[in-house]
Amino acid sequence: MRKVLLLALLLPLICLTGLAQTTVTTRTIETNGSTGRTTTTTTYQNGMVTKVYRNGVLSEIYQNGTPVDIAYYGSLITVNRVTSFDLRNENSPLYRGKFDQYFGIFLSNHRINPEGRFVPAPNARTPMNTLTRNEFKHYVAEGRPNLTIDGIESCPSCSGSGRRTGLVGTQISEVTCDKCNGRGHFAYTETISLTNTAALPTRPSAQDFINIGIIEAKPAAPEHQEAAPKEMKAQGGLLDLDKIVPKPEAPKAMEAPKAATTPPPAVNRQNEPEIPLTPMQRFQMTKGKAEAGNSQAQYELALFYLQEPEKPVPLDYFEAYNWMLKASMKNHRMAQYQLGRLYENGFGTEKNLESTVQWRRSAALLGCKQSQKWMGQLYNEVFSGNPKYTSIIKQDPSNLIEAYAWNNLGSEIPFPPRQDPKTPGPEELESGLVPLNVRDYNFEKSIPTAAARDRDIIARNPLFTKKMYDDAKARCVTLAKEAEEHLAQNRPK
Repeated sequence: MRKVLLLALLLPLICLTGLAQTTVTTRTIETNGSTGRTTTTTTYQNGMVTKVYRNGVLSEIYQNGTPVDIAYYGSLITVNRVTSFDLRNENSPLYRGKFDQYFGIFLSNHRINPEGRFVPAPNARTPMNTLTRNEFKHYVAEGRPNLTIDGIESCPSCSGSGRRTGLVGTQISEVTCDKCNGRGHFAYTETISLTNTAALPTRPSAQDFINIGIIEAKPAAPEHQEAAPKEMKAQGGLLDLDKIVPKPEAPKAMEAPKAATTPPPAVNRQNEPEIPLTPMQRFQMTKGKAEAGNSQAQYELALFYLQEPEKPVPLDYFEAYNWMLKASMKNHRMAQYQLGRLYENGFGTEKNLESTVQWRRSAALLGCKQSQKWMGQLYNEVFSGNPKYTSIIKQDPSNLIEAYAWNNLGSEIPFPPRQDPKTPGPEELESGLVPLNVRDYNFEKSIPTAAARDRDIIARNPLFTKKMYDDAKARCVTLAKEAEEHLAQNRPK
């Protein structure tokens, strides 16, 4: 037996999709007589977006009546553009700045080889000058290369809000922007075809680039070289291989195997050069480790989405926030520091200064030097009257005591400096903390000096009394103990 109940509802409610107003258009309840199973189908409509739930599970999505891939819905849309640019328009007012923009991007991905010609190279950072500019024009005239620019733009339909005005039933309300999937912005990949129909300047030579230090001079050939074999002079320079290469010996009779043989020497691969990876290869490798649950990889993947320092993928604050949060929940101190930055600026999430202080304080107690200095600066600015965080921290003379203690904690050097920035020392490895990558190590090692300077500036403040100084010294002790207990209870996972 099969019963169908159709209800037409036109009432606003707090929506499943997180929007201000949604309409339940239909609800259907079906009972299968043979199995006795009941299926409840509910359709929600918000402007041009329609979602169908079966037994509470999202099963179909339509935009403007067109089915949308559920896995794709809500993701960052990538728009592909194809344009062209002729270098002859270098000084045209209509294209002002385009030449330098494209030339700068080209220089970041190309270098000058020993022959004085451009060749592709990741993170090249080739300097911009007259010689490279002239070689660039010849390179474009000969090869008509393509440039690819990845970036992110605010959605013009919703001005970056992710919502726009639309009809919900018969009422005008805010609806999900179907142009950007409610993300408020979209990624773009622009492919520029470069041409050059202008008159070409004098092409620089390899010696020109050697003179300004972009490439190195080739080593001079040895003065004394072995004379070429006499056979080279015969037959127009052809070699007589029968005279130069000895003929192979006749095969010997098979000998009986020896009782003991010496094992071949082990191959030492320690000094073999590493195979360099492209930024995209590093991204893919990091993504695989992050998805497997590695907190350092999750942190590094978030940096990729923030395009720091490499840019293999478009800027995506939402993905960056997602992975930074995952790493932070595993007590990764650098991820917690960066997560505070995302909350502070509202990147990929709602702006929340309270969460900023919470995560950066946790990172500081876990040993992040940048967070420790930031906490000291925070209390100092609140004391000085900066209103940004006064809703969280009350302005009070004791702010100077906290600022002194946090800067004092930041001035301590936790481990001996690394001999090689890429290789953590034994003390760092035994600490139980996630070792820093080179980027973070270079940042962190400069903080103790700066934090000590800020601490001493507070000590010289005329408002910093003897009583406050004594309280600050006591607070340094309790804060160090608090950091020790926090680390013991929140070990990195």
